[in-house]
Amino acid sequence: MKSYSVDIQVDFDVPRAMPPREGATGTWQAVGYFQYFYCSERSKDKAKKLVLDFVMGNEEQPERCQFRCGHIAWMCGLATREEIAFGNAVELTEEMFEKRNEIGIWFHTDKQYYVSEADCVTSMLDINEYEESDDSS
Repeated sequence: MKSYSVDIQVDFDVPRAMPPREGATGTWQAVGYFQYFYCSERSKDKAKKLVLDFVMGNEEQPERCQFRCGHIAWMCGLATREEIAFGNAVELTEEMFEKRNEIGIWFHTDKQYYVSEADCVTSMLDINEYEESDDSS
């Protein structure tokens, strides 16, 4: 049994309206998301299939998405939770970590939505224009 870190990217065929973020008003458009997984399987291919099947099975509109495994890595010599419980995996508990010797997904992050590059640039320009008009008052 081997433990793997699997990074998935899901791109939407059509942008999705997302609820306002904390402290903000109005919806925003996501064009996809990233999600990160730790799982155990017998091979890299089986781990990739396990995670992709999970993501597709939990996606609201899988027929309107493109699924991609961005990265998969064998976590060789993984012995303690502290070796990986940081960054995106800060919520990894000891109980979750103990399941690493069973076949299956034992940890995954929440979906991390993203906007298109054009939306990001537009947003940055809006912020700069707001800051410039603030400076001139």
